[in-house]
Amino acid sequence: MGKLFLNKFQVPSSKFQKNSLISRHLKIGIWILVFIWNLVLGTWSFARELPPILQVLEREPSNLEDIEELVDFRWYDVAWEALKQYPKEEKVLFLKAKTLAGLKKYDEALQLFDSLIRDVQNPEIRRDCILRKAYILTRLKRYNEATQIYENLIKNIPVAKMQRKLSARAFKVALEARNYQKALQLLKGMGPAETSWWRGWCLFRLGRSQEALKQWSLFTPKRHKEFYTQALFWKSFILEELGKTTQAKPLLQELVTKYPLSFYGILALHKLYPDGKKKSPEIPKPNGLEQKFPLEFQGEIKREAKVRGLEPYLVFALVWQESRFRDWVISPVGAIGLMQLMPQTALQLAKASKIKHFHLADILEPSTNIKLGSFYLKFLKQLFSNQIPYVLAAYNAGEEAVSRWLSSREDESVEIFIEEIPFDETQKYVKKVLAAYWLYHLVYNGKLPETLFHE
Repeated sequence: MGKLFLNKFQVPSSKFQKNSLISRHLKIGIWILVFIWNLVLGTWSFARELPPILQVLEREPSNLEDIEELVDFRWYDVAWEALKQYPKEEKVLFLKAKTLAGLKKYDEALQLFDSLIRDVQNPEIRRDCILRKAYILTRLKRYNEATQIYENLIKNIPVAKMQRKLSARAFKVALEARNYQKALQLLKGMGPAETSWWRGWCLFRLGRSQEALKQWSLFTPKRHKEFYTQALFWKSFILEELGKTTQAKPLLQELVTKYPLSFYGILALHKLYPDGKKKSPEIPKPNGLEQKFPLEFQGEIKREAKVRGLEPYLVFALVWQESRFRDWVISPVGAIGLMQLMPQTALQLAKASKIKHFHLADILEPSTNIKLGSFYLKFLKQLFSNQIPYVLAAYNAGEEAVSRWLSSREDESVEIFIEEIPFDETQKYVKKVLAAYWLYHLVYNGKLPETLFHE
């Protein structure tokens, strides 16, 4: 939940980070082994010891390794205060630059990264600083500068695998900037099917619809399973734009008939039957859907949904995607519990929702986790005018990122917004939660919601 931009793309760890990473992974591994051993022996009840992330955040940092963990877990304000006592050596300056970026003090972070890029001798650390500078420039919507950084790195790095990764990142920056011509030039870092899909998309957005149709017509259900339904839907979209509704309809019917429970199958159903209900065919409900989409923590979720004015099935779908209803699950970046709350965010939400005597360990308690997550969902709904895709994207990537993506897209359809979410993880997340939300409606309400994107 609320993942920040700097965590969207994984960058190569610099050498001075590796030892602390190994140490941290070792501690986590030991904790897991102890947990399993005690569980097998029956000596550990489910009043469990705090997981490593909360142990880190609960104690005062005593060394640079502790501070590095705080930065990794986005405890930026505490990390910044702790860093003030350390001399201006390379590692400290690097941590300060990362912390400033996390605190959204972008100009100061850029100055410090520029200084490190100029003075640091270690090539890995220098490249790490350059990449983080590109991330910040993207957040500041200085897209041309960010793209230029990636292109310069591509020229100077001989490793083909790294070149492909950098090309993919540069492509996403151009896509966010809506510079589709530039994006076409950068289509080098993906697999053949994904490259073909994005080439068609850029052609479509440049108004070259016939070329886009030709590109997407190369997809087959067997060879391009991941992109076939996507291509069918957008081919029908283009054909409708061209006034060729009789050619578009069979494509939508194929989606409804062969892929009725998919994201694009449900979109196609609503396009074919915009007035819904009476004329639309009954959607099949395969056996096992109730097991796949359960109503775990039903009392807590329905109660909080009612208090916050939320659609309960939306909350169920979000919890399903975030944690599969596992209350003690912790993500690699430190998000915790059923609704995957970052500790710093949870503290802010607890204060805003006026929860008294809140402690970090309370995040692991299901009712508290659902209360805080639902409070945040309500805030996002109000911020983004009840548009569910924007709300879900913000829950995953942060409201700052979504506001940036929307800043020049006032007149575009929600469907186009979803396809152009520049973070792969967030785009897939939005599609998965939306599909789960629609299917929760189907399983427990007997029908799809009347509006797919607006609550």
